[in-house]
Amino acid sequence: MVKVMMKKKDWLNTPSYKDRLLFDVSFDELPINTAKTTIRKAVRAIIFDHDKLLMVMSKHQDLKFPGGKIEDKESHQQALMREIKEETGYVNIKINDMIGITKQYNIDIFDQDSYFVNESYYYLAALIDNEQVAQVLDEYEKQLSFKASFYTIDEALSINLKVIDNDQTPFKWIKRDTYVLQRLHEIDSLSLFSL
Repeated sequence: MVKVMMKKKDWLNTPSYKDRLLFDVSFDELPINTAKTTIRKAVRAIIFDHDKLLMVMSKHQDLKFPGGKIEDKESHQQALMREIKEETGYVNIKINDMIGITKQYNIDIFDQDSYFVNESYYYLAALIDNEQVAQVLDEYEKQLSFKASFYTIDEALSINLKVIDNDQTPFKWIKRDTYVLQRLHEIDSLSLFSL
């Protein structure tokens, strides 16, 4: 269920970030009788460069927003800066407002009697310049051949919908990030991302 449905003009004029969320959505549900739950908090960047989004493609040809787990003692902004640099190589980023939250509930792959909740916080961000260094991928990301590139919203949405239709990826992030792409597609992104 989407928490906030409002016109873009109203969204731009709301005072609190909670009122400014474009989405607050859960995928699947956590059973009421769950004894053990592991929560993983993550941050994701929605970075526009003119009319294109910076996305990360895996070897399965699916696209995700740059971002990942918030490490101990990291703020959302610190984690997002680190993740953007690691996954895309871009180093000079301005982090703006949080615009959405997603939650995904799954059976924990390491403990079948537990649930795993992935909470992702989406932030608008902007490249300050094009300075880029080499990616610093962990082994998991290297195995997935993460590659950063720019796509229009329509291109990114089309790519992910095709991957979903062809059942090409085992990763649940495609459902989450495709939903976010659909929400971005519904609004006038160019005026929204010029904040």
